[in-house]
Amino acid sequence: MALSLSKLVDSKRENEGEWFQYGDTTFHVKLAFYTREKITDLLNSARIKKPDPRNPRNFTEELDNDKFRNAFVPKIIKDWRGLTLKVLSTLVVIDYEGEENEEAELPYSNEEALLLVAKSAAFDSWVTGMCADVEAFNKAKKENALKNFSTAPATS
Repeated sequence: MALSLSKLVDSKRENEGEWFQYGDTTFHVKLAFYTREKITDLLNSARIKKPDPRNPRNFTEELDNDKFRNAFVPKIIKDWRGLTLKVLSTLVVIDYEGEENEEAELPYSNEEALLLVAKSAAFDSWVTGMCADVEAFNKAKKENALKNFSTAPATS
């Protein structure tokens, strides 16, 4: 049987995602893989036209970073777990007032994900790099398949 690229490409991971560990921390993020084509579509949808200050009859295109972030983050970051105050303090400057437990977890929401990407250059860069890292997604898929195979009940 001949191999077919259209049958081998796994587009489910664009919607479902895979779990990845952020550095050497307790923080795990479920990220969706996004193809170059899909990211280009998001970038294009976030472009705005502005009048050229040197010649107001001409327009220049700019990327509206907020518009791009608002479209990108919910499609890429699907969930997280293990984002403790201790981990968060490595990503952003935080106000500990009223919070004594460094192991308290921040629950996932789209709003929290948007804010973390906006406020943490390190996390933003990591997410942007990971969402297009084919090797990491293939490795995670393979590891999950092996885990599921080894925990599946034996049939006779």
